[in-house]
Amino acid sequence: MNEFIQFKKQRELGSMLSDTFKFMRIHFKPLARVLIKTSGIPFLLLLVFSGYYTHLTQGGTEPFSSASIPVLFLMGISSLVYYILMGSTVLNYIKTYINSGGTVEESTVVSNSFQYSGTLLAFTLVSLFMLVFGLMFFIIPGIYFYVPLYLAFTMIIFKDLGALQAISAGFNLVSDRWWVTFGTIMVIGIVLFIISYVFQMPAMIYLLVRTFAVADEVSSASGAGLDFIAIFLDLISNIASYLISVVAMVAAAFIYFDLNEYKNRTGLLEKIETLEKAND
Repeated sequence: MNEFIQFKKQRELGSMLSDTFKFMRIHFKPLARVLIKTSGIPFLLLLVFSGYYTHLTQGGTEPFSSASIPVLFLMGISSLVYYILMGSTVLNYIKTYINSGGTVEESTVVSNSFQYSGTLLAFTLVSLFMLVFGLMFFIIPGIYFYVPLYLAFTMIIFKDLGALQAISAGFNLVSDRWWVTFGTIMVIGIVLFIISYVFQMPAMIYLLVRTFAVADEVSSASGAGLDFIAIFLDLISNIASYLISVVAMVAAAFIYFDLNEYKNRTGLLEKIETLEKAND
């Protein structure tokens, strides 16, 4: 029997990171099965559009030409759908895991993931507007908005809130812990970026070697043609990046419960109630 990981408690940064990867290690297979059922199709479409865009730009097409812009648009749509369904699935998986004491009914997670997708879409669009608007004004407001919005996404699932309610609750949650939360998000983000960068290195090294090789050739058309190796390596780095976003979502859940425990002592109160019932 797998060890039950308690989410509803305060953690130090190191413990938060180790428990995030521990949860992923224990629940990788069942979580992957659920993710395939919910976000598998947009994930595959995202990979196809990304690969095709790489092919276009390798063939000499400008990154923002009339041929590449429609592909970028399709990448953006599939990316939006993927991240919403992925986030909803991961958080609903954790919610079910907590509520059931460690047992996860996959069909329940799938059903709830689609149920919350509309609210998460509305939240995402409002959040993007707030972040872009904030970044336009000296960048600092956008950075300030990011922290509560990052946690508000999780509160839609864990507290069953609407989009605007979650945004308000996110600001209240970090009201006196903004810097601590920002630092935690930054450190976790750097760790995940380094992991993602490791998977990107083969593609970067190959592109560098290929660039020098093409530069040494006489014919200006020597770089044309379909480079399957470059597309494959780029595909691997994209897959790793998208999968690391799953780990980031698990980390967001731990950050939320850490703050919620600091503010509301929910986990502690539940333990006290459990002990009182056991003593009755």
